[in-house]
Amino acid sequence: MWSCLIGGTERRRRSKKKLQRDADRPEGFYDSITAHMSIIIMMMMKKKKKIEEGSREKNNKEEEEQGRTMRRRRRRRRRRKRGRKKKEMKKKKDEVE
Repeated sequence: MWSCLIGGTERRRRSKKKLQRDADRPEGFYDSITAHMSIIIMMMMKKKKKIEEGSREKNNKEEEEQGRTMRRRRRRRRRRKRGRKKKEMKKKKDEVE
């Protein structure tokens, strides 16, 4: 990404002007830039992680709510089924008598 920032280690074709500019810069100039970039990258990663954690919590909450509604639906279905079965049994009893 910032290959041009790493002084000397990166083998690229550079113009004489750029080479001279690099030579004029003080010792450790590129080190400070790369350190700064690494700090920025770390901060960005932290931010990304935080956002991901937030979305994960949100997803868990949504899933929990969905689970509740599904359970409610199942319960309701069971109750209806039980009610129907009881009515049918009662009808059969009445028919037999």
